[in-house]
Amino acid sequence: MKEKIAKSFFWIAWSRGVIQLASFVSTLAVARLLSPSDYGLMALVTAWTSTIFIVAELGMGATIIQFPNLDRRELNTCFWVTMGIAGVGYLALYAGAPYIADWFGNPVLSQVMRVGGLTLLITGLQV
Repeated sequence: MKEKIAKSFFWIAWSRGVIQLASFVSTLAVARLLSPSDYGLMALVTAWTSTIFIVAELGMGATIIQFPNLDRRELNTCFWVTMGIAGVGYLALYAGAPYIADWFGNPVLSQVMRVGGLTLLITGLQV
């Protein structure tokens, strides 16, 4: 049992390290390609979409992992609840984008939020 735990810990730590390294390298590459104002726009969009996704996910991914014996109906319910909340979140973000852009005093932010918000639907699929 100790050997299995040690192997699991090794692979989890190794995979997380690789993911963090890849994320860091891609962030550096994007930072070099974008101007500071464009990078700031993307940071704002990411803040909004990440917050909405946290609400949409509702811990469903962790629930599915903790209860591996869920039947098909329960898994479908988790999927559709997550996708439904992510869809409503996207529609709210889409409708509110002009107001958020006005609040930050940057009209381009509205268009970027509407396109960037599509990640809500894509990341909803990961659950």
